[in-house]
Amino acid sequence: MSLYRALDLERLPIQYSVVHQPAPGVQIKEYQQNLQEMHRSVRAEAQAVTARWNEYRRDSAERAVQAIRGNLLQFLTTPLQSDVGEIKRVVTEQIDSTISTIVPHSTLGPLWSTEGKYDVDPLKTGPLKNATAGAKRLLSDLGFKFTKTAPPVYESTFLLDGGLNLDIIEHIVRDRVGIYASLHGRHIREASAMVFAAHNMVHRRGETGEPKGMEAVLLFSKGPIPYDQFRRGLIEALDAAWEGKPPAQVAVMQRKLGLGRGLEFQLRICASSRGGATDFMDRLLRASAGSEIGDILKSSALLMREILI
Repeated sequence: MSLYRALDLERLPIQYSVVHQPAPGVQIKEYQQNLQEMHRSVRAEAQAVTARWNEYRRDSAERAVQAIRGNLLQFLTTPLQSDVGEIKRVVTEQIDSTISTIVPHSTLGPLWSTEGKYDVDPLKTGPLKNATAGAKRLLSDLGFKFTKTAPPVYESTFLLDGGLNLDIIEHIVRDRVGIYASLHGRHIREASAMVFAAHNMVHRRGETGEPKGMEAVLLFSKGPIPYDQFRRGLIEALDAAWEGKPPAQVAVMQRKLGLGRGLEFQLRICASSRGGATDFMDRLLRASAGSEIGDILKSSALLMREILI
């Protein structure tokens, strides 16, 4: 039995994100190339960590088989040589199954990672046209610049399978890629502002793979409405909006306790085009019109995110 099952906890996917902006004078093309290489390095190191864990599981099972066989030989007079292969197979399968149940992670590190560029003024008309101004104010309060000559604002995201992988991604970035190594160190030196956050994915619908295309990101806090009532109402509105032409995927993110700045919730709508994302937002607002959920969404801050990697 896993720890999550023992405590009756749901093992939620976690999105670890970094919003960042290059310093003035940094070449944008080189900045983006460095980001692409950094994502590649993180993914490669995650594969190496997973391979090391699988090798450790196999070695642990082998040691356990030898120990069990040695103990049996102390109590049985009949030699076990003829059955050693079958004993090894049965015990190995049982031990490996037990390890997989206790630590149920087939992939360590990120399930996927993306790099996106924010557009803080995407909508000129429609019910959310004022929300982009709120997003710009929110990011400005977090230290990002929006002058005519300011560089774009980017967001790196890493989807992790449960809290264990927060430790794994930290190990990969800090110890394997290296905080001050060429890739990550250069990224830190070239960025003028960075904000880190971790969110639980509390609801998802649509494709489960790596998002591609455009992503509408609505940022909001729920207010005094109870969490269970808020989530239920939001999911009902999302389901109603889904009856039209659905986007590729929709995810509701809730900030992990104290892990990040800004507003508590994110609604991420991913589609192949900007129009696909904004059309779904319009249907969502109509589906929730007149309700407390609709009022929360109308007062949200809106960012459009072009997924580059």
